[in-house]
Amino acid sequence: MALLVDGDGPEEKKGKPARTHWDMLMERRTREELEEVLAERLAVLRSGAMNIAVHPRDNRKSA
Repeated sequence: MALLVDGDGPEEKKGKPARTHWDMLMERRTREELEEVLAERLAVLRSGAMNIAVHPRDNRKSA
């Protein structure tokens, strides 16, 4: 960036604050909706209906 020796620097542009994942999520859902989704997913995990410990590709035979 080129500046004049006795000149003022350029004015800083005002930028938007960075939007986080949480900000974008809260634009789409209410906290109550998120609590409901969380409760549903925890119930599935606790019931064992979703077996995340064993992946289908883990059943391959070793050479």
